[in-house]
Amino acid sequence: MFAVDRRPIRPQEARRLERSVRRNEQSIRAQPRRGVASLAGLSLLCLLVIAVKPFDAVNRWGALVLFGIFAAMCGTICFVETTRLRRENRRLASTIQAGTVVELRIASSRCIEIAEANDEGSDFHFDIGGQGTVFVSDYDLETKRFPNTDFSLVRVYDTSGEIVDSWLTTRGEKLRPFRVIHRNELHDAGEFEELAPTSGSLEDRLRELGVGA
Repeated sequence: MFAVDRRPIRPQEARRLERSVRRNEQSIRAQPRRGVASLAGLSLLCLLVIAVKPFDAVNRWGALVLFGIFAAMCGTICFVETTRLRRENRRLASTIQAGTVVELRIASSRCIEIAEANDEGSDFHFDIGGQGTVFVSDYDLETKRFPNTDFSLVRVYDTSGEIVDSWLTTRGEKLRPFRVIHRNELHDAGEFEELAPTSGSLEDRLRELGVGA
């Protein structure tokens, strides 16, 4: 089964975004302290420059210029990061008020896995019954409960249609792929549109991948 639910943001999803707003606000308040701490650390380098030739006026002026550069760098970094976080909070606030959630739900009892070397992530093809199969990549799914027999990919979009947040929710049981293929075994892994039903069976996908059914 593959289903798409497009809807307004629910209260629990709004609370998730509000937690992000609060974390950003904490980071904003911490920026001056971080800037001062960084500048204090860099000041030690200036003192070291002076200590090399303490009676050399050129050396002292050089250390002062270096300190000025460090102060400007710390101030600029603090300003840029604070501006970015405030912009992100405005975006989150507008999303909470008028954003959209798209929930893509997949229920399946069979899948095949295309595994990357060195555990770099895997691609999956799920059997969705009469709807065919659907391709899902787990590169951004940070959970040990994937693949699963029943799961949803939830994506929150802002008012301009950009993704603000996304996560995976699982309802079913851990699903063991009936076939695992390592990518280095394939001459061509094929091009499949992610999260879009494709007609045919998993056996068709295997034939397309050149590994037989």
